[in-house]
Parts: sequence; C-alpha cells; structure tokens
Amino acid sequence: MLSAAKKQGIHCCLETAGFASWERFKRILALVDLFLYDFKETDPGRHAEFTGQSNKLILQNLRFLHDAGAMIQLQCPIVPGFNDREDHFAGIAALSRSLPNLTGVQLLPYHPLGKSKLERFGLKPSVDVTDQPLRIKQLEGWIHRLREQGVPLLNPNGSPPA
Repeated sequence: MLSAAKKQGIHCCLETAGFASWERFKRILALVDLFLYDFKETDPGRHAEFTGQSNKLILQNLRFLHDAGAMIQLQCPIVPGFNDREDHFAGIAALSRSLPNLTGVQLLPYHPLGKSKLERFGLKPSVDVTDQPLRIKQLEGWIHRLREQGVPLLNPNGSPPA
C-alpha cells in the first residue's frame, strides 16, 4: 500500500510504537515521509510493567530510524498516575536532545476513550487506569517545563493538540 501511495505522489505517514524488527523498518524506510513514533515510558521497568514489553527494541529502532535520516515526530501519551512524573519528563527531554533531527515532540493528554474500546471488545486493561482525562493545566505545566529545557514541542501555545 505504501508503494502504491508513493507512486501516486501521496505523502505517507506511519504511526508506530516501534515494536518490530529493524528489518521491517528497513523495508519501508524509503516509502515513509513521516514516522509518528509513539513513546509511552522512559523507565524500562515501568514500560515492561505497563505494556508487557521492554522499551529496549523501541528505543533501538527509534535511534536507527533517526540515524538513517527518517523524519520522526515523537508522540508521548501522558497518563495520570503512570507516566506524569518528573523523571519521565526528564527522560523525554534527554531523549529529545540525543535525537537532534526530530521534527518535534508532541505530548498527548490521556483520555479514557481507549478504556471503553477495550471493554467493547470484552478485554480488560492490563493496568487500572483512571476514568478521568489529564487536567489541561497539568499538561500545560509539563509543556512549559519541557520547552524551557529546549524540547522542540509541537503542542500549540502551551496547550494540548486539538
């Protein structure tokens, strides 16, 4: 599908959590104009606890894509009580500094929509998440702090994406 889209001159954007073999990314690298790279947790132990997987491969692929010249926008979902912590945001800032060619970083405020999707499929979340969305003032505070640390945030005017 990516090949057909590129032949038609269509801009191709791929949303990924980065959990795949590098070989798979290499096969599509030339066909993707922008990677929206989902990055949930900077702490390896917490990442494994919350997602069931280590973030080692995810970080490895992020660095490989960056070093290969891919256009990457880092997408960071923020979930109250899980990754809305000082050390996580410090980790995002450090990661951003280590990848100077990112097109930017976007903080994505948690909303409980995903929880209801799981329930509709008869599944239970692997961890107990809140039914309350992230408070906008709290998100604005994190955006301000990260901007002060030089993180190239894409969130407009200190507020969450629309």
